[in-house]
Amino acid sequence: MVAAKEQGEQRGAELQSLLDRQKQMYAVIGHELRTPAASLQMILDTQDEQEELNKALIQANLQQLISVIDTLRAVAQPEKSVKGIYYDVLMDELLAHQLENFEPMAQQTKVRLHEDFEGLTVHPVRIQSTLVRQVVSNLIKNALIHSGASDITLQARAELLPERKKHLLIRVLDNGSGIPQETLETLFKPFARGATHADGTGLGLYICKDLIENMGGTLRYLDNPGGGSCFEIDLTVDLADESANEVIDEETPLLAGKSILLVEDNKTLQLLTEKLLTKQGARVEVADQGLDGLVKYQAGQFDLILSDIFMPEMNGYEFVSELRKRDCRLPIIGLTAATIGEETEQMLAAGADVVMSKPMNIKEVCKWLANFSR
Repeated sequence: MVAAKEQGEQRGAELQSLLDRQKQMYAVIGHELRTPAASLQMILDTQDEQEELNKALIQANLQQLISVIDTLRAVAQPEKSVKGIYYDVLMDELLAHQLENFEPMAQQTKVRLHEDFEGLTVHPVRIQSTLVRQVVSNLIKNALIHSGASDITLQARAELLPERKKHLLIRVLDNGSGIPQETLETLFKPFARGATHADGTGLGLYICKDLIENMGGTLRYLDNPGGGSCFEIDLTVDLADESANEVIDEETPLLAGKSILLVEDNKTLQLLTEKLLTKQGARVEVADQGLDGLVKYQAGQFDLILSDIFMPEMNGYEFVSELRKRDCRLPIIGLTAATIGEETEQMLAAGADVVMSKPMNIKEVCKWLANFSR
């Protein structure tokens, strides 16, 4: 009886701990989602002449919002957080773009951003670039928000290895106050926020470390010899095919002359996606849902199909499955706004070649299609 009672009390304590953890997570996530959303609303409500500044601020807040959503997925389903699409990229371009994204925030906080790259050009690499960007972006954001630094440097070094491999060392350094010794032990633990008074989930470093380790690398904290902090990513990656330089040439209209069938039930996303695709030179036919998509597929000739998943009458799974039954061999990209669940696996099982998250990244679509075509 005593043993059973103790087991029951232990189980009750474990359940209460889990409940408290969930409450903490959802409270933090709710706050973090509301903050950038409110900022976006205020920016849009401000009728001034600073259109370029407003655009940059909107972009920065959207990146923050998407980052929080990615964090929510990683916490809810950690086993699925490391699945990323491989792209052929030049690391100097990828990293430089991350710094550019944070220029508006840096200007607001009067922080200078610097880049220090060696050995990154010439040889493109094949990596899960979306996940690498997520990690680097989080490290830069943390330095801007929490370090109290006046200067932040994104440093990267690369070394060619045998068997078409490349060793990457990526560091985010700041000249801020550093991290107290007593907090280092819990630095990469979930909900660990140290001594900072700034907003944050306390999940960023935990997720980043998990992502990098599941890519076969390491993420660690080092003291910055110049004072402040240093976070270092150590990662070995594969070299891309020699033709990958064509993929990352942003001046090349990769969709020029392509005919694309877009199957999407949301009118706003229809308009925005069509605009993005036509800007890249594509011709776009829009269908409101799967049944309409089948009719337009039969009547037209296409090079690529983009399909939402959750739609009325015929959803994306059914639409793609029916296309494959009709011997459709076109590349099919599934698009989803869902952050948890089995939507990616189900869409791939139905016959999609790849599934990408909304908002659709046009550069990733172009790169994936170029790789697919090769």
